[in-house]
Amino acid sequence: RGERGSNDSRNSSRDPKMRVLETDNARHLESLPVVAFQCLAKLIISKDSKVESLSEIEEAFRSCSSSLQSLEIGGCEKLRSVSGGLQHLTALESLKLIYLRELRFDETEGEEEGEEEDHRGMPWRRLAQCLHSLTLWALPKVDDLPKGMCYLTALQSLVIISLPLKDLPEWIGCLSSLQSLEIRNCKYLESLPEALQKLTSLQQFRLHDCNEIIKRRCESPDGEDWPKIQHIPHI
Repeated sequence: RGERGSNDSRNSSRDPKMRVLETDNARHLESLPVVAFQCLAKLIISKDSKVESLSEIEEAFRSCSSSLQSLEIGGCEKLRSVSGGLQHLTALESLKLIYLRELRFDETEGEEEGEEEDHRGMPWRRLAQCLHSLTLWALPKVDDLPKGMCYLTALQSLVIISLPLKDLPEWIGCLSSLQSLEIRNCKYLESLPEALQKLTSLQQFRLHDCNEIIKRRCESPDGEDWPKIQHIPHI
């Protein structure tokens, strides 16, 4: 299938105004001219059966570093790492990671203040001021939210679907701009963290298709977790 967008990939070098690009061959992005990416606002990498790490297309991310606002990666069966390239995306507002069965978040980047992030790890700090929306959907090897997410202080929407999470971390209270939190089909999740009470900007909380234990805990007025979410206008 190759690329689909506002123009065919064969014409991308002649039309620098391509805004949306979808591809099932991420490595081919490296062969496109720089001018093809200069106005690119949305990139979808879907059902690429070969790509194993985004570091393979780092130069493509460099080329659209100031224009790319939305990145969606889905159905890439061999993708193990989304590190190595995202640190260049200074305008990225929306990131969706969907149906990536081999994906793990590499937490090797420095977590101590002032320590340089390792190029192998997710550049959460680099995304801190720009990323507004994050979707994590059907990532079977992600059983804990990566600690680096606590730096996403500009994040407004967090969607978590079909992850084998046993709990949500207390550092979720650091997501001070969060307005919408959706948790769906997380069958092992049994309780909510106290830190949800710190999210005073949270306007909407959705809990769907989870187990009966957490549903009971969230019931008004006597559920054990109800005090943690009762301040949210829309539940």
